[in-house]
Amino acid sequence: MLHGAGMLNAFDSRNSSSVAQGTGGVLQLATYTAGLSGGSWLTGSLAINDFPPIYEMVNFWNLETNLIEPSGVINLISYYTGLQEQINEKLNAGDFDLSLTDYWGAALSRHLVNATNGGAATTFSSIQNLTSFSQFNAPFPILTAESRILDESTIPTNNSIFEMTPFEFGSWNPSLQAFIPMQYLGTAAVNGVANGTNGCVVGFDNAGYLMGTSATLFNTLIYNFLNSNSTLKAFLGDLLKDVLGENDLATFPNPFGGLSASTFANANSAELELVDGGEDDETLPLWPLLHPERNVDVILGIDSPSNTDFGWPDGSSLISTGERMKDPGFSALATFPSVPADTATFLNFGLNSRPTFFGCNDSVSTPLVVYLPNRPYTAYTNFSTYQFAYTQQEIDAYMTNAFHEAAANLTSINPSANVPLFPTCLACALVSRAERRAGLTQTSACQSCFNAYCWNGVSNSTTPTTEYDPSIPGVNAATQAGGAGTSASPTPNGKSAASLRMRVDIVGALVGSVGLAVLGAAAVLF
Repeated sequence: MLHGAGMLNAFDSRNSSSVAQGTGGVLQLATYTAGLSGGSWLTGSLAINDFPPIYEMVNFWNLETNLIEPSGVINLISYYTGLQEQINEKLNAGDFDLSLTDYWGAALSRHLVNATNGGAATTFSSIQNLTSFSQFNAPFPILTAESRILDESTIPTNNSIFEMTPFEFGSWNPSLQAFIPMQYLGTAAVNGVANGTNGCVVGFDNAGYLMGTSATLFNTLIYNFLNSNSTLKAFLGDLLKDVLGENDLATFPNPFGGLSASTFANANSAELELVDGGEDDETLPLWPLLHPERNVDVILGIDSPSNTDFGWPDGSSLISTGERMKDPGFSALATFPSVPADTATFLNFGLNSRPTFFGCNDSVSTPLVVYLPNRPYTAYTNFSTYQFAYTQQEIDAYMTNAFHEAAANLTSINPSANVPLFPTCLACALVSRAERRAGLTQTSACQSCFNAYCWNGVSNSTTPTTEYDPSIPGVNAATQAGGAGTSASPTPNGKSAASLRMRVDIVGALVGSVGLAVLGAAAVLF
């Protein structure tokens, strides 16, 4: 979340420093923002709080207070009894199954939703009524989650990806292709007709619950916390289990009962079970942005999962989406640029250590993907996924590193490179599809950018002989604290790098329009 926030801050025209370095304004061009897992927190918080300046939003997140375990016995008891009171309202509202996601979502709201009582009554559909959204001054938010077939534990690569927007909930997947208005989420239906004891439901689409649904990876942390040896925590755990049982998924009354019965695995189920949006290894929510109906020209993929031993990305998310798009059912609905088939190619060519463009020469109907992987520029930002409180120093480190990443120039990593500064090359990527549609020729500067940043289609599947362990440019790896290259290199938060995991996934996309002078006069999606 913090890595993505830092990148958006660098793209925000309301930040004068971002404007000065040439990246401010990209966020204001955005048509869409999409997030999953930890990235859904940023995407959702940005939308539900009426598109505030990024630096203001980060301040009210109150990240110095632990999400799961506030300090002090009194604070801890008050925190979990408060969550329990909020969940009881849902329990008393009708015949709804509860899960650990209800508590997790309520906990998230207390940090991410800057509203009365931590957003207990804030719905995702209410974004429609906010000023920035209704006046088209904010990007259109999309959260994603994965479906899981009842009683199954694995997530296949062709599973249904569900998206959640202020208007709708549903799936583009070929197995379903159906949506329900977001305000009626929670309504069980068979063949489009409300069915069940609750009738037609409104208010189920709690913003915290939906952000928690996209990030159910973290439910295990609460579960383990409440099953610890501590007498107090055990008491709190028993309190929750009396309501929950052992359900650690996100459950939804099934609004798609009876639909596409021959292909939709949950057509005959009373409920949908949804899990973390990245559990199929697609840690960038690209699928919602590929549909031609959305007219996306460019996707900015801000990627920082922990794929390597040292907690850095290795391109796995793009590879997984590429595998999905080989399925005829998916490729018939949308197109995706060619990407390497293996992580070795990313590592051997350094495609995961710098910005890389994919699909430069593909059809203009295929979005160009600008891959922006997390790497150290001014600080080591491979913090643990399971860190739920941050000092101000750590927050500043994330924000500063991402600010420099957004303007990353090849010469900062390779001093011998002779290419324009990256803000220029990013602008070239944003207008590329629109230029080609208009029959215009790339400028010499943009040609240089594409020569430097576009993947040329060459692969090298040889297993790398060393672990990917990037250093801050200008800092000799051998002089890093703890000795980089070992499996226990210290990082800024004092933890072993080998144990670090990070999943902050945000995607951006720029839709082409007719006004090239204003970068497509459209939008970017994060």
